[in-house]
Amino acid sequence: MNEPLPKRLQAALLRIRGDHPFFGTLALFAELRVTQDVATAATDGKTLFFNPDFIEKLDGPRMCGLVSHELLHAALQHVIRRREREPLAWNIAADIVVNGMIRKDTEYPLPDGAVEVAKLAHLSVEEIYEQISREGYKLPKLALHDVMTTPSGSAAGSGIGTA
Repeated sequence: MNEPLPKRLQAALLRIRGDHPFFGTLALFAELRVTQDVATAATDGKTLFFNPDFIEKLDGPRMCGLVSHELLHAALQHVIRRREREPLAWNIAADIVVNGMIRKDTEYPLPDGAVEVAKLAHLSVEEIYEQISREGYKLPKLALHDVMTTPSGSAAGSGIGTA
């Protein structure tokens, strides 16, 4: 049995639905789960996982940015599209895409430490990944992955986390 979402996460979902119907519609198709199994937040492509300790530290607008971030990873199928690509570089490329979309299409700030490269944000995740791989691009520091590599529905043991 799933526990109810914390009120702050529910409030973020309501705000997203009111502010940005596109993101609100995406939220209708995702399961949100609060768990200690991730360090911050993550997605397996279907379920969005949120660490309760992490989300309690975020203000309302950053919570909306975080939820939108994970929703976009799921909607853009970043987990499935990774295939055999190197997970860290793929996660960074995917973060650049979704964070660029959030900056362009919303007023939501992103949590501290979010990866942003404005000059690449208009490209697809595959194009960014290739540039990172081909050009020996210096990868920004990313503490943990939020695009999971484990099967859908299983956060345990994934070793992932930040948005």
